[in-house]
Amino acid sequence: MSESTIAAVMKWRSELPSSLRLLWASEEVLFYGLSKIESFHRARTLGLRVADGVVIGQNDPVPKRSFSEGAQIVRCDNHWDGDLYCKGRTWVVHSQEDLQALHEELQGSDIPYLLQKYVGGTGCGAFLLMKDGEVRLWHTHDRLAEVPWRGGVSARKRLAFDLNLRRAAELFLDGLNHSGIAMIEFRRNARDELEVHDSDAALFIELNARPWGSLALANHAGFAFVSQWAKQEGLQSSSSSLRSHVRRVAHPSQTAGLMDFNSAFGKNLYCTNIYPGEVQHLSSVIRSLVNGELTFRRSLRFLTASWTALIHPAMRFDFFASDDVRPCLRQWIRFAAVTAGAFWSRAVAWALECATSLLMLMRGTHGLRKIQSTRTHMTQLLLVCLGNRCRSPFAEMYLRDKLQGSKFTTVSRGLQVDDKSVPKRFHSLFCNHGLVPEEHCAQQMSERDLENADILVLM
Repeated sequence: MSESTIAAVMKWRSELPSSLRLLWASEEVLFYGLSKIESFHRARTLGLRVADGVVIGQNDPVPKRSFSEGAQIVRCDNHWDGDLYCKGRTWVVHSQEDLQALHEELQGSDIPYLLQKYVGGTGCGAFLLMKDGEVRLWHTHDRLAEVPWRGGVSARKRLAFDLNLRRAAELFLDGLNHSGIAMIEFRRNARDELEVHDSDAALFIELNARPWGSLALANHAGFAFVSQWAKQEGLQSSSSSLRSHVRRVAHPSQTAGLMDFNSAFGKNLYCTNIYPGEVQHLSSVIRSLVNGELTFRRSLRFLTASWTALIHPAMRFDFFASDDVRPCLRQWIRFAAVTAGAFWSRAVAWALECATSLLMLMRGTHGLRKIQSTRTHMTQLLLVCLGNRCRSPFAEMYLRDKLQGSKFTTVSRGLQVDDKSVPKRFHSLFCNHGLVPEEHCAQQMSERDLENADILVLM
């Protein structure tokens, strides 16, 4: 269920026919679910622990933030642009310059944003089924894998008995007169993203207005939130069709509308979503390893945890319920289609790139031979370095060696005016090839150089 659907129902609920019964949250809960800024204000007012943050409005100057202790996160609210719904976005910035550029972009659209300190650690959450502000059913979980790995959508989670999370979630919903399901997200500010620390360290993140995707673990544990919700709303005839496909591991008193929490939480139960959850989680780990954000040791721990999860005896899988194969079949058909489409598009792009490169190479070789055969005088190649001028002599030396004995001569010039010397790390490269850096400093390019050049090469 997308956030745009939630926003649309909020806007047009009054126009829906009275005969249409919706299992839907209250206006207040949906409001705080769609507005990260308002939920941040409410959580801080109620005394919940939140990450250090500030709301930046229209015409506010960009704040000075310290990036020495880590990155900052920018969260933009869901909003309406006329009749067009615009989904909120989240950015992670690592420097004051990046924050300044993003600030100018958002100020141009007159959209306020929330600037918070980036919280690492592990995610966790609390589900509450409420009736007129009273908790009827609850469930908490810890996130073991997310997309991306640093924090985001849940990919793998485990059942947890966490009274502190329940109290914090109930405190946030207190006074909203909520009836229905609500999911509150928290993060534990752990030093190591793979460790799970004491619940007191949990920081409020947001009220999730669309919790359905995270209900898989609750369903496997026997917490039939949707069917219980239907019963308390008086939809007895629909409760059987709404009942989720559940692996019954909870106490038999669940069937009577009660829950023996100690019995249910005593089960060390896990749940994972192989596709797209685990696949995208591993992809984010590999990308971060290639980019240098993750060390090999830490990435190996993530990869090992993912493979170990597949054979864990207490692991349950989304869309793998034995009593209904249709969701599983649809999921794997989608996986096959997306994978085949991705491979096909990459293969076509690679083939086009190879063909283009080959064509350009053939045309370039033919052009040089044609120039060499028709000209009786020396052809001058002007090498123009667009960056630091000290790099162009190195390229000039290689071209001079390749064109030795032909009718080509090379001249090196630079665009950037500075007094920088050749970097020390280049000295060994120059000296090993017989090039003295001090004798080959590219000069500033002039109009006369352009007039004398037959071929212009941009470096």
